[in-house]
Amino acid sequence: MLYRVIKGWIKKYFKHYEPSVLGSQRLFMFDVVGLVSLFTTTLSIVTRTTHPATVMFCMGVMAVTVMLLVLYHIHAISLRGAATTLMILLQLQTSMDQVTLAMLSSSDALPWIMVDTLMSLMLIMISLVGFLKYSPVVVSVTAIASFLISIHYFPDPVLVTLGPFFVFLLLGIIVFDIVSARNTLRLQEENEELKEEVYDFFKASGMSRDQMKAYIALVKESGNSTESTRKLLNYIDLSAQKKILSSVKAVMDENASRMEILGRVFPTLSRSQLSIVQLILQGKKLSEICFLLGKNESNVSSQRSRIRTELNLGPEDDLAEALSQRVQTYLEKRDLFQ
Repeated sequence: MLYRVIKGWIKKYFKHYEPSVLGSQRLFMFDVVGLVSLFTTTLSIVTRTTHPATVMFCMGVMAVTVMLLVLYHIHAISLRGAATTLMILLQLQTSMDQVTLAMLSSSDALPWIMVDTLMSLMLIMISLVGFLKYSPVVVSVTAIASFLISIHYFPDPVLVTLGPFFVFLLLGIIVFDIVSARNTLRLQEENEELKEEVYDFFKASGMSRDQMKAYIALVKESGNSTESTRKLLNYIDLSAQKKILSSVKAVMDENASRMEILGRVFPTLSRSQLSIVQLILQGKKLSEICFLLGKNESNVSSQRSRIRTELNLGPEDDLAEALSQRVQTYLEKRDLFQ
């Protein structure tokens, strides 16, 4: 009974603050790391051989951690901003502890420096899993700097041996994070474009989300018979049918007109190649062209190569730019003689 109550409370908590999967994941990590930060900072003050300045910094970190937790839960700061700030702050504290221990060269310095190194790796991994943009880069650079400074002041053979491997690992993480952040941003842009296209479809068809879900369910269940098609069309009200047919007709007429122009501009290209040209001119990427035409990447890439050959384009020529210029030149000449 108690388990169900706690589980229900946790679900309500995440749904209230971060209903999305990524948001819930970030919130869970933010809360756990915040509480762990308060515990480890207190432990650091009590158990380590340290400097008064480090103690003051640790107390400041504790205060800022509490402040970030409160500010987020009263909706005064975004989760991403709060989590990123907390990760960088904890790494600064870890680096300061590490360097201080190395400079003091106490008998317990080596194990605590190794603990700080593991703490840095944990912060980096949490930042990566939480998709905190560029936070892993900042944490990794800080960790590399503090580790090298620690070796300088405390050249223990274990640290000297592990140094190159640790630096190489963090440099790899930096490269991975930069590439991952770029791909994540690209996926977000494509997701926004997809949302806009779905919104335009709903607006044109006059159908609600619930109607569309029910319609898709019917499509999956009914197959492709004439009777099934009739049932599906009957499900959509008459005004929505007219809007869909009108929108489809308008798109088809526009596409036919574009294809006619492209056929005159590029008379040596096949119908299939002209379809690819049209999508390139619309700014579609290779993956989008494959999806829209129902072809694999090797087929589309081969067609693109043939198009370049037919147009006498060199490897350095931009295909989209060359196509656009030729169409623009044709339209200008056509308008001139009309």
